Amino acid sequence: MWYNHNIGYLNERDFSYFKYNTSTGKLNLTFSADYCDDLTKDGEVSANVIVKECVAVRDETHPFSYPYNNYLFESYNFENDYGNFTGIVDDGVNPLSVTHSCCNGDPNLPGTWELKEKDAVCFVNPAPGCYGGIIGYTDRYSSPGTNNGYVFEQQLDYCDGIRGNVCGLEKNYTLWEDKLTCGNNSEEYVGCDNIEPKCQELPSFSLIKDEGWCYKEMGCEDLCTDSIVYTRTDNQNTFTTTEINTLAKDSGITSQVDQISPLFPFTCGCSDDTENMPCDNNYDGGFNKNCIHGECKLANS
Repeated sequence: MWYNHNIGYLNERDFSYFKYNTSTGKLNLTFSADYCDDLTKDGEVSANVIVKECVAVRDETHPFSYPYNNYLFESYNFENDYGNFTGIVDDGVNPLSVTHSCCNGDPNLPGTWELKEKDAVCFVNPAPGCYGGIIGYTDRYSSPGTNNGYVFEQQLDYCDGIRGNVCGLEKNYTLWEDKLTCGNNSEEYVGCDNIEPKCQELPSFSLIKDEGWCYKEMGCEDLCTDSIVYTRTDNQNTFTTTEINTLAKDSGITSQVDQISPLFPFTCGCSDDTENMPCDNNYDGGFNKNCIHGECKLANS
């Protein structure tokens, strides 16, 4: 489409000779009118035409480009006793009339309209969800669009450098606010499921004083109530939730089960493999007891 402040938008389907981009142009219009073969009047006007690759449409009510406004704007074709019919089913919003996120410029100054470059951000989902979309990390447990996720992520989409009114590339996902945080099983959040209720919206692998330790899948699936054990021998005896969570995030940990891990030195419950290792059974971050014969207790008790 093209725009001029006098004649508005021109569509290439109506003016096929404008289908190729040019830097400048002029549209000449001639007209003739008469009334009952009298009062005949002829005339000619011209208008400058600015040809652009995109139109900087802005709509505060619909701030996102297609496909992020729940559009249903489809063509139809049917036949009945009166013949063939074609048209538009418009039960939503016309994608061409909402914000064109991949077109820069002032909507009132056509000369400023320019396509955004490929990979420019087109859409940032304002709501967190457990999308399971971080390749090689959270997608181990869920694929985008399924209801099986554990940590909050942010969804982003990008411009393709070809069109200004659509987000045209593959979506991308990042940790919400760059933090490893358990989701919430509520229907309000996309994809969040199977999360231990007491761990919802807490940092993954959280210590909950006097209750337990969030662990298993992404540090959110279950609550360890059989003590947390530190499996290294460096005599460190205190840890905060932030320290445990940061280690998991920085190490790319995706799960912690009841076994010793060289990357993530925390496990649930005392066992033969953790004999004499420091443990914490009130989950306050103080590893001031030891695993002794399968129990977390003071050495002299």
